[in-house]
Amino acid sequence: MSAAAVAGRKLWGVASKLDIHGSVMFRSTNKYGPRQLVEFWDVGLTGDGEVALGSNSIDQGTVWVMGKVYADATRKTAFAYGRATDIPGA
Repeated sequence: MSAAAVAGRKLWGVASKLDIHGSVMFRSTNKYGPRQLVEFWDVGLTGDGEVALGSNSIDQGTVWVMGKVYADATRKTAFAYGRATDIPGA
């Protein structure tokens, strides 16, 4: 099935029309210190205006985004923006 066959779906080049609002989660892979799971509850991401991602299948491509983290009033004050959790033994 081609993407054009899906009603109501729009396709954009990577980062060309980036406007995402949701939660973000990172899992660290640091060499020293504890590994962590970092979560942000309410994040808005937008592109930085650069040209859409392109690659020649050999070189890595880069996408730059800007974001804003918003407080979640339903969470305790210390966790209004998110939390970091140490991952033992990782």
